[in-house]
Amino acid sequence: MVDLDDIQLVERTQRGDQQAFSQLFAKYQKKVFNLCFRFVDDYEEAKDLTQETFVRVYNGIKKFRREASFSTWLYCIASNTCKNKLRHWKTQPNLMSLDETIETEDDEMTRQVEDKSDLSPLSKAETKEVQDQVQTAIQSLSAEHREVIILRDIQGCSYEEIASSLGCNLGTVKSRLSRARLELKDKLREVM
Repeated sequence: MVDLDDIQLVERTQRGDQQAFSQLFAKYQKKVFNLCFRFVDDYEEAKDLTQETFVRVYNGIKKFRREASFSTWLYCIASNTCKNKLRHWKTQPNLMSLDETIETEDDEMTRQVEDKSDLSPLSKAETKEVQDQVQTAIQSLSAEHREVIILRDIQGCSYEEIASSLGCNLGTVKSRLSRARLELKDKLREVM
C-alpha cells in the first residue's frame, strides 16, 4: 500500500522543503515514540530516541529510494536506533534513578514528575498496573519476538512492511509473530 501523501512529502523534503519534513514528523512522531517506548520502557529515553530517529531520517532522506514505503523505512530506522541504544546499555550502567535525590546548593530534594492525566487515583493505579505488566512482559521477550510484536500489534504494520523492515521473508514474520504472541500470552497469564 503506497501513501501518495508520503511520497509527495518525501520528494518535497528531498528537494529541501523543510515544511514537508515537518509534516512527515507531525504525522509519524507519536507512532515512532510509541515504538521507541516499547523498546526501551523509559519515557525520556523514548523521547530522545524519537528525536534521534528523525534526525537520522532527515539526514538520510535523499538516499530514500521508495523500495519500501516511507513508514516501513522510518520504522526500520527507529528499530535500529533503539537496538543500538539497548546494545549500548548492556555495556554501560544506567546512572540515573527517579528514586535518587538531587543535591542543590542548599539542600536535597526528590525528583518529581507532573501527572497530567484526568483519571481518578484508583483508575490511574489500575491502568498503570496493567500497562506495567504488559510492558514488562513485552520487555521479557527475545529481541526478535519483541520487535515483531511492536511492529505488528502496537504499530499496526502490515506483514509485508515488517518483512521489508526486518529483511526477512513473509513466512518468517508470520511464524515469529505467532510464537511471540504465544510467549506473550503465557507471560501475561502468569502475572494477571
